[in-house]
Amino acid sequence: SQLHLGVEDGHLAPVRQHFAALVADLDSAVATIEAHGVSVRKAGLTLPGAGYQAFVREFPGRYYSTLAEERITALEMAAQARALESAPLEDVYWITIRGSAVPEDFEAYLRRFPDGIYADLAEARISALRRSEEVIGLLADGQPGTDELTLRRAAAAQLDRIPFNMVQYGLVALGFNINDVNGILDTQTRGSIRSYQASVEAPQTGRLTDQQTIDLLLAAAAVGDAYAQMTVGVMLADGIFWQKNYNFARMWLARSANQDNPHAMTNLAILYRDGLGTAPDEEQARILLKRAIVLGSDDAQEVLRALELS
Repeated sequence: SQLHLGVEDGHLAPVRQHFAALVADLDSAVATIEAHGVSVRKAGLTLPGAGYQAFVREFPGRYYSTLAEERITALEMAAQARALESAPLEDVYWITIRGSAVPEDFEAYLRRFPDGIYADLAEARISALRRSEEVIGLLADGQPGTDELTLRRAAAAQLDRIPFNMVQYGLVALGFNINDVNGILDTQTRGSIRSYQASVEAPQTGRLTDQQTIDLLLAAAAVGDAYAQMTVGVMLADGIFWQKNYNFARMWLARSANQDNPHAMTNLAILYRDGLGTAPDEEQARILLKRAIVLGSDDAQEVLRALELS
């Protein structure tokens, strides 16, 4: 269909001519960039965006140099994102918590990876944070906490958005038996929670604290549970319990998607579509959505339909 702008067609002719000239200039610039890309590839270089880098070196300060620099940045972001997606699970776990101001996060890491490569850093972080808590405890009543803790409390308030069956899947992944994953805190689930609490030397109440919920989900994600990995990814993308971090979200969602979890694929596709934590990539988003649809995701159908109409 043709858009009607309410302007006489003849009045648009100069605009069309100017636009055509801009397109021709852009095509010429792209051809130049591609030519440099070919020469660089023949030289055996494999740096991300090497063709664009060659263009910037040869034509510094030109208008299209800015476009080429933007493309270099986008390619480097994509390369970094791919590297994060393939990092070992312990690295992903550590990256997720390393900026935390909550010592329990590092204690949970040590329970999961007692001889981990970051164990000494975790112990040092716990010691520093405990000393910090002592100092804060000496402050006058009503003294506001650190920004990190304030934000953490606000994000933790959204934890009830996580479906409870994701917690049940996490318990099962860690070896605590639940015959019926039904999203209900039933008798068997309470028993499994008590067993989990006993394993982490916590009071056996049968109800998880917010911190225990996070520790459990991260532990299940670290042993490779696709549901937990997807849940942690969504939480990081939405700012649930943690501050929003799309790069970290991608790390967990990619691992879950690699296990054919259609919900993870759909959420990962949205990050690709919107360029969240990486350069926009609608083609990769389509690939993920089509695979998720094959695996039965109705949400993926809706997202793909909206993408095709945009």
